[in-house]
Amino acid sequence: MQLFNNTPFHAETLPFKGPKNKTILTVIVKGTYEFAPGKPLTVASEQISVAFGDEFHNNEDGGSLRFESDMAPFKPRADIALVGRAYAPKGKAVQILDVLLRVGHIKKILRVIGNRRWVYSSSLLPEYPSKPRLFSTMDIVYERAFGGIDRETGIFCKENLIGRGFFAKKSKKILDGAPLPNIEDPGRLIKSWKDHPKPVGFGFCSRTWIPRAACIGTYDEKWRKEHSPDPPED
Repeated sequence: MQLFNNTPFHAETLPFKGPKNKTILTVIVKGTYEFAPGKPLTVASEQISVAFGDEFHNNEDGGSLRFESDMAPFKPRADIALVGRAYAPKGKAVQILDVLLRVGHIKKILRVIGNRRWVYSSSLLPEYPSKPRLFSTMDIVYERAFGGIDRETGIFCKENLIGRGFFAKKSKKILDGAPLPNIEDPGRLIKSWKDHPKPVGFGFCSRTWIPRAACIGTYDEKWRKEHSPDPPED
């Protein structure tokens, strides 16, 4: 089989086995455009090629996804993802800044907060966050959103393994001085160590995190004998 591409974009084919062992071929076309305020949308002179694997913000240590693989056999709807950072207006440092991503009628607001840490004064008094530090720019990545691992219990946040602010139980040893998330949902701000808000961001959510991991399907002995290495029927 040969794919003839008469577009300025990159194109690849992805053959795979679908439900009921049917052979399916997906054609992936990836186009890159340039846009700027007051200028029309134009096809970019340099096209980004189809990604066969994930690209991370830190390819040596992993972490959050910068760009996800384009190798998706079926995608009924569009993804809206933004890779970027928050900038203080006119470069003047701030403690708190709201940022908005809007595409048509879809919009999402994030609250970006300067570095803070939990202050644990007494087991009889509630812990409280320190005053946010000033910042001029802040990367909008899931490392700065709610999540992470409780180092004392080993329990982790299933929605974001690499974030900060997640605790399984109250402990002065772990809580005192621990960083709070920098990126929060303005409608559900963290007020206590017990709070467990949904991690928020503009980038790609890892397929190994909940809720995406719950959609991976059933990989059991029947799958191993009848379908491997193709995806399960569910």
